[in-house]
Formats: sequence, C-alpha cells, structure tokens
Amino acid sequence: MRIKREKDILFAVFEEGEKISESMMKLINDPRMEETGVILTALGMIKNVEIGYGLYDGSKVDYENSIFTGPFELLGFSGFILKGEEKPYHIHVYLGDRDKKAIGGHLIDGEVHTFIEMAILVSNAKIKREISNGLPLLDL
Repeated sequence: MRIKREKDILFAVFEEGEKISESMMKLINDPRMEETGVILTALGMIKNVEIGYGLYDGSKVDYENSIFTGPFELLGFSGFILKGEEKPYHIHVYLGDRDKKAIGGHLIDGEVHTFIEMAILVSNAKIKREISNGLPLLDL
C-alpha cells in the first residue's frame, strides 16, 4: 500500500494481492489519517469479494453474506472511517463483471486483483456511532 496526503485529502493505492480489510486497517492506523474520513472514490479491480446484504427485523440486524470470485471492476466504493470505533470503517461497494452486470452491498472483505486507487477526505471531527433500531448510526 502507498499513501500520500495533500491538505485534507488522503490518497491511497492498494496493491495486487492485498486483503482489503488488512489494508484498510493499515490506512486507518497511519499517522496521516485523521479521526474521521469520508471515502470519496475508489477505482480498480478486486476479486474474492465478500458482500453482505442487510436483513432488518425491528431492532434485530443480520447480514446475509455472499462471496463472489470475480475479478470485478470496482465501480463504486464509498463509506466512512471513524478511528475511535470498534468497527472503524463502514463501506459499500458496487462491482461490474465481464458481462457488464453489477452487484453490490456492504463490503465484508476482498482481495485486490490489480490495484485500488482511493481518495479520502479527512477531518479531526470526533464522530462516534450510536445504535438506533439495531443499526450503528452517526451520532452528530
């Protein structure tokens, strides 16, 4: 992984073969990462992707996870980074396959196939999450 910071934007490149969850944690623990980040965009190709679909029943929340081997074009990758939280990132993805069909949902993990180029808006705002109807919601 390579990281560069310019003002309030953190640029990251995840390399071929890296696990997305491991690279996200390295990025979060890097001293250039502020308390809070908003993932603006990410492009590249990933494979062996685990995606969750939220199942909501009142205050009970579960995820139905599926694994997709790919490789896939990374069409969208967005979310929040909150350094002080038990789960410090929440990311949703949408992916395109060779037949130009898209799938998406809550990113559990995956592997970088070629690379991922990412831009994150960073801030020192200390934002936490609170549980609302079983879901972790930004506590503003």
